[in-house]
Amino acid sequence: MNGEIGADSNKMVRDDMMKSIEEFQKLNLPSFDNMPNVFTHNDLGVQNLIVSDDNKKKGIIDWEWAGSYPICEEYFRSYKPIIYDDYLKNYL
Repeated sequence: MNGEIGADSNKMVRDDMMKSIEEFQKLNLPSFDNMPNVFTHNDLGVQNLIVSDDNKKKGIIDWEWAGSYPICEEYFRSYKPIIYDDYLKNYL
């Protein structure tokens, strides 16, 4: 029973987040056309952060995707695991 509740909760949160992303994109994507390119890590996530035992930031690793991208790129890439997870569940 606990697994079912957890799975249902995760799906609700994911569905709500995806709805929010879609609404944000509808409202803002046209304005992204005129945004400048900036230097960005392009894969910034907890897996690429080095943190000390006392929770102080020490560094960022895994720079192979870094470069000059539209300013919104890092924002949208942060949702990739959520979208990819849905893809795997639906199509594989």
